[in-house]
Amino acid sequence: NMYKFNNLLIPVATTKNAIPFISCHALEPFTIFINSYARKNNILKENNQAIGSISVVKNDDGIEMVHIGYCISKKYWNKGITSEAFERIIKFFFEEVKVNRIEAAHNEKNIYSGRVMLKCKLKKEGILRDALKDNSGITDCLIYSILKREYFYK
Repeated sequence: NMYKFNNLLIPVATTKNAIPFISCHALEPFTIFINSYARKNNILKENNQAIGSISVVKNDDGIEMVHIGYCISKKYWNKGITSEAFERIIKFFFEEVKVNRIEAAHNEKNIYSGRVMLKCKLKKEGILRDALKDNSGITDCLIYSILKREYFYK
């Protein structure tokens, strides 16, 4: 599916074909970034598969919001790859697409994903009870966001 925002067409995963953080359908430029980083640092798998992806998993035109999901192979955690890709996607959505709000969420047990969100200047808003389904089942999730005014007036 394509999402049109301010005359830009952006690939968007829908709830029908994606569960956030499990089957992430990628925005092309950011998947390319992750894979080129991997190639440059000799961490791409032998069969040339992607090591991760980042995508819009839902959006709300009324409040000009995108919800970002990302996943990366555990082998590549703690290398700064996800943080750098997320920082680039934040810049893209605020500066090019002109959204008002970017949000992301993670399973309450996945503290490392929360650290990525904090590193990228998102603020923790709270806990949504039984609001996320992932490979561990239905679970609570922590929700984070950054607003346009916070991004531009750091």
